[in-house]
Amino acid sequence: MDTEDMECGDPAAALLLEAKDVEQDVSKFVNFVALSEKLQPSASSVFMNMETKEGSQYCIEISTSGYRVVSHSYDGKELDNERYFETVNMLMDNISPLYRLGFANALAAQLSVLVDEQAGVDGEDES
Repeated sequence: MDTEDMECGDPAAALLLEAKDVEQDVSKFVNFVALSEKLQPSASSVFMNMETKEGSQYCIEISTSGYRVVSHSYDGKELDNERYFETVNMLMDNISPLYRLGFANALAAQLSVLVDEQAGVDGEDES
């Protein structure tokens, strides 16, 4: 993706960048995630295929309106779902209990590391 497109406010480039960020953010908590190769991106939306840890397949639309499920299979758009989610985490939390659990466990592990680091800093201050 061309950074010049981003600087000019190219909506398609911004959505593709968002899709890449989503892929990176959720990949640890799903079986599969990738940009759809069959549904072409546009200035208003891009589509991602995703399989949850439960084994359910989805096609997710990312648009300026938010995130929504548009199919219960890869590369589909047969659902007329009007429910948009503000973030990918909100959408995934809604459709995948194992995503929610994995995300919560990863967050708890990160917090634990921060607490341990802070305890080490506090212990050094007392020396």
